[in-house]
Amino acid sequence: MEELESLLQRVRACRICEEHLPLGPRPVLTASSTAKLLVVG
Repeated sequence: MEELESLLQRVRACRICEEHLPLGPRPVLTASSTAKLLVVG
């Protein structure tokens, strides 16, 4: 579970595409190790 939380923190802190986004990056995501469905958009 710590690995998942670490990954989520890294994704939320990501700024790779910052210069291309007029309002800046704002990754919004939720994940659970027990989830049976993954939605990516």
